[in-house]
Amino acid sequence: MTPPYIFKMPKSDYKIMDSETFNRDWNRADVNQQLEWISRATEMPFADGVKVVMAGLTSFHFTVRKKAKNALSILQRTITSDLKAKDKKKGLLYSSLLSVHVYQNFHESISVQDLKTYFEILLESGGRSPFYAWKLCQSKMFSIQVINNTIKLLPESCRLALVNQYLASTPSVRREYAEPFLNILKEITDQRAVMKFYADLFDMETPADIFLQNIRASVRDPYDIITNYVNNIEEQSDSDRAIALKAVAMLTPEINPSLLLRIITKDKSPEVRRAAFKIIERS
Repeated sequence: MTPPYIFKMPKSDYKIMDSETFNRDWNRADVNQQLEWISRATEMPFADGVKVVMAGLTSFHFTVRKKAKNALSILQRTITSDLKAKDKKKGLLYSSLLSVHVYQNFHESISVQDLKTYFEILLESGGRSPFYAWKLCQSKMFSIQVINNTIKLLPESCRLALVNQYLASTPSVRREYAEPFLNILKEITDQRAVMKFYADLFDMETPADIFLQNIRASVRDPYDIITNYVNNIEEQSDSDRAIALKAVAMLTPEINPSLLLRIITKDKSPEVRRAAFKIIERS
């Protein structure tokens, strides 16, 4: 039977009554009902949508998990969009709500694959979510070996997001975890992930920590990034070229003024020109 508190309300007012009631009805529902709930999750109040999506992610049915992952991507894009707003309160609130629901799924007997999935969700969702991933690393719920092995399974963009949380910690905590994070940086090889990481630092106006110099030099080579990305109009998107330019601004003491002058006077991409103007403003 379809729970009336989901489907008899206007779409803008979908409301799950409470966790106990929802969990009972979710477990009684067949696959088609669960898929229908997930399809409406992004129309519900955010806290309720997250509840439905997280239930879907832990389903034994592939189709339910797949649909839940798609819905999760929409929720994550909502967070990203709200974090870009002038008032970031909603984005921070939503990222916290998502993180709390994810964190509730951690337990000592969790599978490595599920642990990786939840780590990835936290580190990709922005806002306060990466902090929860870092909190888990320090919680002692899992051994250092389990945490390290799980981190190695993550995309490098997620590993760098975790590094960012480590760098924001107190000196004593940084000393305690210095060795594993040093190893994380030494194993980074994805230049695009590195560029995006440095570009995000640029956007947040956060100085690049000296610890980041442990990323291999070939991956963060400014000349290589300029050649293969900033100046590579034929093969790179405007967005990637702008990201690369911001990354270069973080990786070198000063960008060649002639490069910036050429971009602001001749480059056809408004996005790349805006990045150049931003760099000039801060110089």
